[in-house]
Amino acid sequence: MRCLNFDWLEVYCLEPFAKPRDAEYFRNLGLSVKVRDYGTPQYREMFSIMDNEFAMVEVRRNPYSLKKDGGVFEPESCHIRLTNRACYLQDPIKYLRSFLDAHGFSFQSFSRVDLCLDFYKLDDGSMPGDFLQDYAREKYFKLHLSTITPRGVEVVGSDISGHGIDRQFGRQYNSWSWGCPTSAISVKMYDKTMELSEVKDKFYIRDQWLSAGLITDHDNKMQLDIRDTRYYINNLRRKMANCKGAERESMRAQLNAYQAQLRDMLDKVRHIWRLEFSIKSTIKGFVRGDVKDIRKDGSQVMYPIDMHTLGSRDRCLLLFLSLAKKYFWFKVPSKTRNGTPQRKDRCPDYWPIRWDGTEVYKPVRLTTQSEPTRMDRIISNKLRTIIEDANERGGYDQSFLRGLEQLLQYFGYRYRLHELERAHNALILDCCKNIQVDFENMHLQGQELLDKCELLRQACMDMQDQLQDYTRDCENF
Repeated sequence: MRCLNFDWLEVYCLEPFAKPRDAEYFRNLGLSVKVRDYGTPQYREMFSIMDNEFAMVEVRRNPYSLKKDGGVFEPESCHIRLTNRACYLQDPIKYLRSFLDAHGFSFQSFSRVDLCLDFYKLDDGSMPGDFLQDYAREKYFKLHLSTITPRGVEVVGSDISGHGIDRQFGRQYNSWSWGCPTSAISVKMYDKTMELSEVKDKFYIRDQWLSAGLITDHDNKMQLDIRDTRYYINNLRRKMANCKGAERESMRAQLNAYQAQLRDMLDKVRHIWRLEFSIKSTIKGFVRGDVKDIRKDGSQVMYPIDMHTLGSRDRCLLLFLSLAKKYFWFKVPSKTRNGTPQRKDRCPDYWPIRWDGTEVYKPVRLTTQSEPTRMDRIISNKLRTIIEDANERGGYDQSFLRGLEQLLQYFGYRYRLHELERAHNALILDCCKNIQVDFENMHLQGQELLDKCELLRQACMDMQDQLQDYTRDCENF
């Protein structure tokens, strides 16, 4: 199972002559516009077209450097970029084309296109993390975009960079990239699951993985357990700062247990990896190099990168696999019979990603739920802390409980913070326990009242008997 998507889609356009497409123009059309207070090094203005609370299109216009003044831009020049959320629409090219046509923009070229493929295993069945480990150990060597470039007296920039963790018994790599910032095409392979969990979660990406079968509901539950365990770790560290002695040692033992549990869950969770190609504006097209694609004048036929080239998912897949065949091409080092290193062109080929007939899934409709911000997580964690402190003290005010319950339901549903559902359930259970205790106390009080009533009834009967005896004595007298 694999998912093919755009991760960046930016075009260079021209506005209609003498008809500026500024923020006021879009506001007059009834669109919601969010203007940034400052522009970019190239443009004075920058604003986003909103769809409800989500930014969908980013417009940068009004350039500083004009050709009439010896610069590089026309007065109508602008750059239009789909936001990351809009890149995961069912047909982002159609969405972009409709936006340009509706507002009279003239498409000139793509400024940057990032094509990415998400997968769990490589095409030969091996795990991506193991492949990166083998690459670091020089079991493979890469062709193209694989030169370490010195800058000045020391190496400060290179075409190869790796990221990971240096552990006691070896390094664990989670990212490798090939290509410097000035490269026309750059390649990156990284652990997307780790990025979503540690940098910023994106529900629309996880929804596509779930629909494509890359992950299951169990994997989502494990992510919930990981966030839950991290919360307990941070909470214990906060409490340890205010205690000493045996209590601190007890918390230290709990902290070590939670940390071991977290490491175990991180090892077991299903990690989805991403291979990403970034194409800059200097690439205008591709040539196949086939004899049939040579014109009569001897020049090669070029297939440009335009709206038509990227207009369907099949064409995007063809472009991605073409890039993978050239820029994600590895060789296995080998030696000759004499034990000398084999020539590069005679070493066995290895393509981690290749076309094997696996279906590439179309993305699903985007969710309307927004991802929690850092402040949202701080507030949600504070709510959990309040609940735990209130559970320890006991005694609830009904208005406090109702407000807390509404907040928990809001954060849990809107931001998919399902760990709050556990806190909400714990709050309900604790309230039920209090209600049960109150009911039992009322039952005991009622039983005591019934006993007193029974004693009073017996006393009344005794008084009635005494009154009858007295009446009989009076009659006899």
